[in-house]
Formats: sequence, C-alpha cells, structure tokens
Amino acid sequence: MLLCRHHHRLLHQEGYEIVKRSEQQFEFLTSSGGALKAALTPQFAAAEDMASETLAIEREHDGIGLAIDSRTAVTRWEGERKDYDLAVGAMLRGRMVGFNAGRWM
Repeated sequence: MLLCRHHHRLLHQEGYEIVKRSEQQFEFLTSSGGALKAALTPQFAAAEDMASETLAIEREHDGIGLAIDSRTAVTRWEGERKDYDLAVGAMLRGRMVGFNAGRWM
C-alpha cells in the first residue's frame, strides 16, 4: 500500500494503524483507536478497476490541466545567493493583481 509522506509518518510515528478487513478493504485507525472516515472522493469505481483506473487526484489534476511528472519538483537553483529585492518585488506585484498566499483570488 502506497502512502504519502504525511500519512506514512502518522502510521509509524503517531500510532495510527491500518487494519485489513477483507481482500480489498482496509480501515485506518487513529492513535486513539477511532476509525477515519472514508475519502470524500472514491479512488476507484470498483475493486476490479483498480489496475486500470486513474486515481481521483489524477483525474482532478487532468481536469485543471496540471501535469505532474518526474521533473515537477526539480529545482533550477544552482547555489547562487537569493535576490531578496527580486523576491519581495515579485510578491508585492502579485499582491497588486490579486495573488494571495499562493492562490489567485
């Protein structure tokens, strides 16, 4: 089972558990033993579709034109000093056109 970094940490460091209920059904328990609610968006229409169907998050990304690949998190930083004037200027210009905390308003 693949988990993102956040949920992997919860499993190993925060006392969360994954309990297998049947061949294709798992239950996620908090450190206090309470069951987590199922995802708001089912990841697969049916168990037999798991091998061929895309994940809900992949469908969502496709819907907004977001392409994530092996180069998504690659930085172009080469160790040079940060240009604070440029960075602050860009943030201020973004504020003027409705850009707030990383989201367009």
